[in-house]
Amino acid sequence: MIWALFIMGLIVIAIVLGFLAASSQSELTPWLDKMRRVNPGQRHKSEWIAPTEVIDQVVQHYLEGVQYAINTLPKGYVSYARDLDKYMTGGYLRNQRSTIDARLHQDTLRLIDILRADHRVRVRYFADDGLACILLDYQTERRLATYHYWSKRRVHTQHLEDTVIVYRMEYDTHVRRWKIAEYIQELPAHYGPLAIDGPLDKLHLTLPPHSGRDD
Repeated sequence: MIWALFIMGLIVIAIVLGFLAASSQSELTPWLDKMRRVNPGQRHKSEWIAPTEVIDQVVQHYLEGVQYAINTLPKGYVSYARDLDKYMTGGYLRNQRSTIDARLHQDTLRLIDILRADHRVRVRYFADDGLACILLDYQTERRLATYHYWSKRRVHTQHLEDTVIVYRMEYDTHVRRWKIAEYIQELPAHYGPLAIDGPLDKLHLTLPPHSGRDD
């Protein structure tokens, strides 16, 4: 009898903990129950898709980070580095900080490169928990302007080919923002229209584990 009551108590505790965990996850990602599975069971084609408002938020937060770089880099690396954690996270944030530190200590010329481009962004391959996704940035009209660090004088402008940059984005539940977590790869210019309008299995993406697709 005692053992039966003990086991029953454990079952009740497990149910309560499961309910609390589900409630917590629902609060963190209220869009989780609205996600849909596309092409289930089809190799390299199936993926989780979030609601339109979530996708729009990913794009908005990403482009805010792009604009942040354009606005702050002319003021110097220190200004740029100050709020990087608002737009980046994990290994990508650490790499950016390491790069800035190296330039400040080793670059005697102290040059700053600022990339400007037109961006067409697509968001795909959400993780099954809704907290990560893949972002493709099709960049056209790319101009890389180089400035002297101290005088802020532009010393060179280079026009670059169109390209597609692929990132993994993560949702920071503490501040409720999407951030760049990982650079995945860069695709040639001719993939641009396909990245925006075509099936992504044709892009041959090298996606990380748990990227929301069937392998």
